[in-house]
Amino acid sequence: KTGLVFATGNEVVLTGELMEFGVKFAGVFRVVPEGGTLETRDDSLAVRGADRVVVLAVLGTNYQLESRVFTEPEPRKKLAGYPDPLPRVRAVAAAAEKRGYEALLSDHLEDYRDLFGRVDLQLADAGPSSLPTDERLRAYQAGGRDPGLEALFFQYGRYLLIASSRPGTLPAHLQGAWNRYDHAPWSAGYWHNINVQMNYWPAFSTNLAETFEAYAAYHQAYLPLAQRHAYDYIQACHPERHVDGEDGWIIGTGAWPYDIQGLEVKDHELQGHSGPGTGGLTSLLFWEWYQFSHNRTLLADSIYPALAGMSRYLSKVVEEHDGKLLVTFSASPEQRHNGEYYHTTGCAFDQQMIYENHTATLAAAAELGIEDDFTALLREQVKRLDPVQVGESGQIKEFREEKAYGEIGEYAHRHVSHLVSLYPGCAINAETPEWIEAAKTTLDLRGDRSTGWGMAHRMLLWARTKDGARAYRLFRMLLEHTTYPNLWAAHPPFQIDANFGATAGVAEMLLQSHENYIEPLPALPPEWADGSFSGLCARGCFEVAASWRAHRLESVSIQSQNGGGPCRLKLSGFARPVAEPRIDFDFDPRTGVAAFTVERGATIAFRDAAAAATTAAC
Repeated sequence: KTGLVFATGNEVVLTGELMEFGVKFAGVFRVVPEGGTLETRDDSLAVRGADRVVVLAVLGTNYQLESRVFTEPEPRKKLAGYPDPLPRVRAVAAAAEKRGYEALLSDHLEDYRDLFGRVDLQLADAGPSSLPTDERLRAYQAGGRDPGLEALFFQYGRYLLIASSRPGTLPAHLQGAWNRYDHAPWSAGYWHNINVQMNYWPAFSTNLAETFEAYAAYHQAYLPLAQRHAYDYIQACHPERHVDGEDGWIIGTGAWPYDIQGLEVKDHELQGHSGPGTGGLTSLLFWEWYQFSHNRTLLADSIYPALAGMSRYLSKVVEEHDGKLLVTFSASPEQRHNGEYYHTTGCAFDQQMIYENHTATLAAAAELGIEDDFTALLREQVKRLDPVQVGESGQIKEFREEKAYGEIGEYAHRHVSHLVSLYPGCAINAETPEWIEAAKTTLDLRGDRSTGWGMAHRMLLWARTKDGARAYRLFRMLLEHTTYPNLWAAHPPFQIDANFGATAGVAEMLLQSHENYIEPLPALPPEWADGSFSGLCARGCFEVAASWRAHRLESVSIQSQNGGGPCRLKLSGFARPVAEPRIDFDFDPRTGVAAFTVERGATIAFRDAAAAATTAAC
C-alpha cells in the first residue's frame, strides 16, 4: 500500500491506496480547541493551553457496494473510476465540526438508544455488580452464579450487532467489524455454511430488524454473480434443465466484499466441503424477515424474489433415487471421513434446506396470491424430499447411507448440520415428536463441548426441544470456556458468531413462535426462577413482554406492530386467563392456547385469574 500524512489548517490528513483492489482510503482528524493555541506542523498539530479539545475522526474509502465489484474479474478494475474519498471525508468532518460535540453526542445516543432500548431482560438476583466485567467473568468461570452477567451477555450480543451491521454498511463479518491482524482469521469473511447466518439469527427476535438491511443490500450487490454461479453449475451438471433467466442463484461457503464462491463439480465430484444447502440456509433469513415484519412491500420486492430464486436453483439440483428427489452432489458442511471431505447423495443438510426453502417459497407465494407452474413444481417436489431419516441409534441421520450414529464422519463434529430443520428451520417441531426425540439423541451423541459458535448452535437446538436445562448448560459452558475478558466469544480465536448465537439462544429460551402460536418461556431453565422481559419479537409482527415467578408465567402482553390480525398465544399454566382490555378470545385448556384478534398498535395483556384468586385466599 501507499500512504501520505500531512497537516493543513486544523486537520491531519491521511491518504493512500491499497494496491490489490485499488482501494483508495482517506482519513481526516480535525482538531477543534477551545482556548489556547493551535500550531500546524508538516504532519501534525500541536495544541497548548486549551480548556478543551474535540478531535473529530472521519475515515472513508472509494469502495461502493455495487454488483460490478463482484462481477468484474480483474481485481484492479473492481473499483476503477470510483471517486477519491478525500473530498467527501473532509466535507463530513467540516459538517461534524459545525454540528458541534454536544449535538453529535446527542444524535448518537438517540440513534443507539432507539435500538438498544427496545428490549429489557431482568433476571432475579441480577442486581448491579460493583466488580469490573472481567472479574465477574472470572468468578463465573470459577463456578459462581451471576444472572446479571448472563443478562449482560445477552444484551452485549445486541450491542455488537448494532455496532457492526447498519443500513449503509457492509454486513457483520466473522469478527463483526473488528480486526487487529494484517491477515484476519479466516479472512474476516462471510462464511455461509452457518456463520454469517448465525450473525443475523438474533436480528428479528431481539427487535433489531434494521441490522439485517446491511446483509440484504450485500445480497442485492452479489446477486448477479450468484446467478452466474447457478448458471455455471446447471450447465456443468444438468444442462438439459437450463432455462434462460430461470436458473436462480446460489452462494457457496466463502464470501467477501469483492467476491463470493459458488458450487463447483469437476469430473462428477463436488469440490469443497458444503453442498447447496448453504443457499437455502441463507435464503431462510429473508423468510424470517417477512415473518417477523409482515411487510408486504418487502415481501414482493425483495423477499419473494430471494426465496423463489433459490428454489429455482434448488429445484434443478435434485434427481430421482428410488422415488425420492435427492441432491446428487451433496456434502454435510466440513464433515470428514478418513481424513477427506465426505461427498455423498442427499445428505440431511441439503435435503432439509431444500425442504425448508421450498416450503417458505410456497408460503410467500400464497401470501402474494401467486399460483403458477413453478409453485406447482415446488409443491410436488416437497412431497419427495424426505428431509429427515432416523437411524439405528435413534439419531437423525446425517447421511442416508449411515445406519448407526458415527459410522461416517467425525463423531463429535463442531457442525450439527443434520439438525438445521430443528433450528433455524422448523420442520422438526412439537408435531413431529419422533423427530424431536431423535434430535435429542443426536445432540447427546454429538456432545456439548465444541467451538464457541458450535455450542451456541447446540444451545439453540436444545431450546427448540423445550429443554431449558440443557440450553442453559450450553449457555454457561460458552461463557465459561470460550469467552474472553471483554466478553467477545472465541472459536478460538475471536469469532463473533457465538456472541450472536448466544443472544439468539437466550431469546429462544424465553420466547418461541415457529409452531403456529406464540409461546412465552418455552425453555426456562431452573436457574432463572423469577424474571421478566419486554420487547422480544414474535412471528406475525408482535412484540411481547412477560413476567414469571417461581418458574410460573404470571403475565404476558402482546402488541401488534404492523397491521394487526389473528394471534394464537400459549398461556402455559393458566387455568382461567383474563385479558386487559377485555376482548373476546377462545381458550383451549387442553393446549393452553388462546386465540384472538389484535388491532394494529393495540396491546393486550393476559393474567391468570385463578392464580390471582389463590394468592388472595392465602
